[in-house]
Amino acid sequence: MKNTEKVLDHKYELVQLESDPICASSGCDEYLHPKTKDTDWPKDYFVPHFGQDVDIIASLDNIGVAQRARNTTWIMGTKESKDKYHNDAKDTMYNFAPDLDEDIEDSHASLSLAEKQYDHKYELP
Repeated sequence: MKNTEKVLDHKYELVQLESDPICASSGCDEYLHPKTKDTDWPKDYFVPHFGQDVDIIASLDNIGVAQRARNTTWIMGTKESKDKYHNDAKDTMYNFAPDLDEDIEDSHASLSLAEKQYDHKYELP
């Protein structure tokens, strides 16, 4: 770099020492939203109700079509249906923080002793 500056008789400044001209040093505040009071817009205005959504109507209709095709009636949310479709795996109490195997605990203890003895912290790459 020094040779290039000498040959071209030019000093290159590659480190930006000033603030970014797009934003002030405290952050971009040139294009802030206009300040408004909480009462500047209408509240409790009328919202029209256009009835049930057509996709919901179609889904409810499809349930009836499927029940007739299967010659059954689906009852959901009752005690009987919950008992019938109960997932037993959800009743199992899983230990998501098991104790480490004694061999692993011994390895950790040996590593800790070696780090202290050699005054060196071993880290994986």
